[in-house]
Amino acid sequence: MTDLAGNNVSTEALTTFWMQRMPNNVRCILLACKSETLNDLPEIADRILNNSTRSPYVMATANRNSPTYTDSTSASRIGALESRMLAIETSISQLIAKMSDLSTSIAWEGRKSRNSYRNPSRQRPSSSSRSNKVCRYHIRFGIAAKKCEQPCEFQPATNVQQHSGN
Repeated sequence: MTDLAGNNVSTEALTTFWMQRMPNNVRCILLACKSETLNDLPEIADRILNNSTRSPYVMATANRNSPTYTDSTSASRIGALESRMLAIETSISQLIAKMSDLSTSIAWEGRKSRNSYRNPSRQRPSSSSRSNKVCRYHIRFGIAAKKCEQPCEFQPATNVQQHSGN
């Protein structure tokens, strides 16, 4: 440090500057030492650090004006995290919509089965169990049926009262 500073900086200023860069535990011991020469202090600091049981210290410097590696990495990580969160939000919205559709479907099926359970007389026999092979449209609407499912053997009767439908 003395070589770098030359004669421009006093020894006391260099010592103070150097001491500020030391870890707290080393600084406390160095301040207690009687040796105040700048050449002896680094050797004592090395011995303290070599005999210390604590983990080693890492000291780094960076120019605040130029972008650092961590700044660009942080920005890219933040961007990646934001896109992942957006994807998660989209997935959650889709799941909520599917659950809503499913619950509506289950509720409709429940109402349908409850209605048929409460009033079993309203159930229609299947086409295979009917003696006459008439489709569901003719059963419900009679001669006014606009659709017909084959095979259908519907024959309009002249004296039978027709059902009215929706």
